[in-house]
Amino acid sequence: MSKVRRILSVLFVVGAAIALAACATTADHDHDHHHDDHGHSNGRILAVAGDGTIAVLDAADGDVEALFPQQVSEGSPAAYSGPSGEFGYVVQRDASVVAIVDSGQILVEHDGHEDLEFGEISIAGEIRAGALPTHFTTMVGRVGFYNDESGDITILDEGTIRSGVEYSLTPTRVDHGAPILLSDVMIIGYIDNPAVEIMDYDGTVIQEIPNVTRAHGQARVGRFSAMGAVEGVLVITQSGNSFDARMVPNPPGTPEDVRTGTLAAHPRLAHFVGNLGEGLVKVDPAAHTSTAFPLPSAPWRFRIDRSGNYIVVLGQDGVVYVLDSESFAVLGEVAAVDARDPEAPRGTPSPALTVGRGIAYVSDPATNRILEIHLDEAEIASEFSAPFDATLTSIALMVTDGVIH
Repeated sequence: MSKVRRILSVLFVVGAAIALAACATTADHDHDHHHDDHGHSNGRILAVAGDGTIAVLDAADGDVEALFPQQVSEGSPAAYSGPSGEFGYVVQRDASVVAIVDSGQILVEHDGHEDLEFGEISIAGEIRAGALPTHFTTMVGRVGFYNDESGDITILDEGTIRSGVEYSLTPTRVDHGAPILLSDVMIIGYIDNPAVEIMDYDGTVIQEIPNVTRAHGQARVGRFSAMGAVEGVLVITQSGNSFDARMVPNPPGTPEDVRTGTLAAHPRLAHFVGNLGEGLVKVDPAAHTSTAFPLPSAPWRFRIDRSGNYIVVLGQDGVVYVLDSESFAVLGEVAAVDARDPEAPRGTPSPALTVGRGIAYVSDPATNRILEIHLDEAEIASEFSAPFDATLTSIALMVTDGVIH
């Protein structure tokens, strides 16, 4: 199977630069940029609304840095951040559109480290290739979207975006896929196909791992990759060009209808974190063991913060639980949003969770507010109002590790 390549001009967006200038309202970029005591930026929050409006907010105080009214079509657009924090991605799945947001945070190599400079916040381009872009993933500087309906994966290199948005389409299966992007190959799990495939970026399958049911959720740490499944968590160990796969069974007592559907990892942790029914599961990829940790409420969303010290769980009871990332002990909790309504119609906006270093943000679609939670104290430090008339549907924190001089 051959790989299809496309180059998009930075002025690709419909209506080109004139339309962007007419639609975007950008705040004054000459003001002081907030940063921590070490000279690092607090980042910017990418927020989207049901009418397709995109906003970029200062993560320190909620000030509106830029606003792009009705940039994508109505629906339930989702927001994601790329690996560098320089770019964000707004996915309007039903319209098969991905809008790329330049956060205006620019990393520049300087004397053995990266400086952070500030430029214009803009819509860098849109991708309209691939039907039903759904599963977002990022690894080794790449960003990927699995297109469920067209059965391919859109892959971008963030290093090319400011000079022209380059992307590739790798053909695979019509399915709900979850890819792990490695340097030379991809590992892809599927919901309908009971196997995991390892393929190159041209779409050629080089290894198949059978008997993996409803694979979903993916993470990588060191030489270990992992995917959740009905049978447990599949751990794939890479040694050179070969891959060894081993299923780590669910902990004893796991109900038959419960599986791990989301996994997370952090470079400073030797284990994976996954959701499992009424709590979390800790998976040791070297020892091939898993341990369940129940919580007062089933996880709705969870993340590992950027420091690697905390696991942040938004429970289905609307409470944010802050856990130690090693022991999984609950360090604190704070009521944040309304409890999940299991009878809510499909497509009803739900809270989003995004994390920084020692900080988390939760969106509340019921009030169109964003809650800033300090993890050391497990308390709500402030609340920001989203600048939308329509309902807030998603947020993502775009934070860089560059130094501000």
